[in-house]
Amino acid sequence: MTVCLVTTSLALQATQPAADPASQSSFPWVTDGPVGALLEHNGVLYVGGRFSRVAPATNLVGGLLRMSPTSGEVSAGWPVVNQQVTAIEPDRTGGVYIGGTFTTIDGAPRGYLAHILSNGTLDTGFTPALSGPVSQLALGSTRLFVRTNFSVAALDPGTGAAQAWSQAALLDVGAMRPAGDRLVIAGPLRSGYLAAVSELNGATLWTTDLGFSAPTFGGINDLRVSGSRVIVGGDFRRAGAPALNNLLAVDLATGTLDLTWAPFGDASPSSARVATIDAQGTTLYIGGYFTSVGGQPRQHAAAIDIPTGAVLPWDPRPDSAVIDLAVAPDGNVYLLGVFQHVAGQRRPGLASVDANGQLRPWVPGASSYRAAVAIGVTADNSVLVGTESAVNGGSVRHNLAAFDASNYALLDWAPVVDVAPDVTPSLGVGAIAAQGTSLYFAAPLAAVNGVPRS
Repeated sequence: MTVCLVTTSLALQATQPAADPASQSSFPWVTDGPVGALLEHNGVLYVGGRFSRVAPATNLVGGLLRMSPTSGEVSAGWPVVNQQVTAIEPDRTGGVYIGGTFTTIDGAPRGYLAHILSNGTLDTGFTPALSGPVSQLALGSTRLFVRTNFSVAALDPGTGAAQAWSQAALLDVGAMRPAGDRLVIAGPLRSGYLAAVSELNGATLWTTDLGFSAPTFGGINDLRVSGSRVIVGGDFRRAGAPALNNLLAVDLATGTLDLTWAPFGDASPSSARVATIDAQGTTLYIGGYFTSVGGQPRQHAAAIDIPTGAVLPWDPRPDSAVIDLAVAPDGNVYLLGVFQHVAGQRRPGLASVDANGQLRPWVPGASSYRAAVAIGVTADNSVLVGTESAVNGGSVRHNLAAFDASNYALLDWAPVVDVAPDVTPSLGVGAIAAQGTSLYFAAPLAAVNGVPRS
């Protein structure tokens, strides 16, 4: 932790006598991330933590956000989900299936899985019966595949009714992706195993053992199907010629490993990993935790030419890990992660980049460090974010904020405190002290008001 000194102006201090915060019925503000420190000094309540917005408590919204693809503003009237959304699967007609830990939507009982129609209303005809939270969704041509903590279920996409499927007892699925008449499955989670099974009945079509084992195999995190290839992204390293690190491909028809396709090459450090992949046309977009791909500098996001495996010029440079990404029909790419900046500009946790790698002027009207884990795009390019909770609108504050202690009015005092990008997302300003007109705080810092601090 780095200790930094900030000097405040007396003009920003409260002019009324300080009130005991405990005497107030409730604190009327929320932040979009955790609070790590509080201090009342000279009539001002200082709040520190890891957050980028402060807003009235009424601006706290639920676990699913729909944002404009042009402005990033949150759409009004979208259903209120009472708990976390961890999986988002567009229904190809403008609506979306969502899965997670939630139990109600707009107050109506909906356990773990729901279908939201293109007009933003809950599909009351879709009534699945699940026994536990949903972690993955995959929409095939005739089935909606749902991974819970205990199994993979095949459901009717229209009604949610369970369908007969022989792989229902499959455990520890790392990732799954439909492709025509089949579902490609990676798992169990901690083995280098791939399989293709019939979408209709679950019959096994092929299996492939990729030959990985600990400590060089940390898991398969995502799959995409492009033409005749199944592209696999994760945390793995395989020595040899060629070296297969973090990305590989197998044949969709047979499961045969493609030894000619190795975008990372042999220069991938042991700490590198691919967390998420998506594709449009012949371009594969990848996000994760890495600083180079194929010997070229690429920071946590990159694009690959699928036919050749060559690294493309697309290079948005988020300053920390990307945990999910989605490509919109219009070609724009949306990133979700623990980063604070993209292409040198502030974009805490969410950003949009065009097909040329240029950062777009898309600034979400809501933001969240509270377990935002999933992002998706509908057929009309609307952006969906799954999270535990989020703050809509409000005032920008960079990990420090100040309030009048007598009435909790938000003050204009707003130093720009940048936390080091590669620290745990929950870590921010963790301690505050004051003497006279000087405020001291401790945090894993990168800069304060543009001045480097480390």
